[in-house]
Amino acid sequence: MVKKICPNEPDATKKLKECEKAVMKLKFEEAIVVPESERRSIVDSIDFHSIEVEPQYNGARIGGDVVTLNCVKKMMDDFRNQKFLHKWYDKAKKGVLNGYFLWSTIGYGSGVFFTYLGLYLMNGHGQPALLYLVPCTLGVSVILGLVRGELKDLWNYGTDD
Repeated sequence: MVKKICPNEPDATKKLKECEKAVMKLKFEEAIVVPESERRSIVDSIDFHSIEVEPQYNGARIGGDVVTLNCVKKMMDDFRNQKFLHKWYDKAKKGVLNGYFLWSTIGYGSGVFFTYLGLYLMNGHGQPALLYLVPCTLGVSVILGLVRGELKDLWNYGTDD
């Protein structure tokens, strides 16, 4: 109301923006709030029973619903003896080269290079950049997944198998 009466007043404009910001914050909080009865811990959503570990694996195993002290001690012994954890227990693969980010970034850079190369070879009448970027970026992920034996996990990420 004050802003309508005095539209050129800088103090009124500043206070209006502060009020609008506060109202937006409240609306956002209302939009994402979950009733107490529906809240559940992320820990409750992990199903250890669905993790299949091959019988030939002789390292530390999670028994039942709880990670026991014996399991943690066995993992510590395995690390001391330079043994590996099972791939399902060791989700945080070590090293930049073992992830997908670096390789996807390299694929993206290659796609950008091919985009500019196509633009140059066609005298400024190039194709859409996604024609080069998508195959280079996704192609690297698919090839890495095939080579590492993780393609099925990448393809089915987030679904229950």
